[in-house]
Amino acid sequence: MGEHDRRARDSGTRRLLLEWASVWSGDLGKALEGTGAFDDAIALYSRGIEVDAQAEQLYQRLMTCYQQTGRAAEAEAAYQRCIAGLATGTPRRPSAETEYLRRMIRGSPPR
Repeated sequence: MGEHDRRARDSGTRRLLLEWASVWSGDLGKALEGTGAFDDAIALYSRGIEVDAQAEQLYQRLMTCYQQTGRAAEAEAAYQRCIAGLATGTPRRPSAETEYLRRMIRGSPPR
């Protein structure tokens, strides 16, 4: 196996691990939210984002936890981190779901 093939395989493996970690973090985080352990869920989502800065669904859950605990400024900061995270790698904009959450947190009516 050549160097190029090994790098491609390693890149694919890393991507799969990041996707798995994101899903696992999201599932565990939702369970924590369900028990009212919002601070634990926030810590988990934050750690997941450190591992995969493009895991938009983790930013969404983080924003929701901050909203649920009355921390709108921190929810807005999470949105701004989401924008920065999504700009890494293959740049993309936040999804309609993320934008909807931001409007809800700001108290703006949904569009």
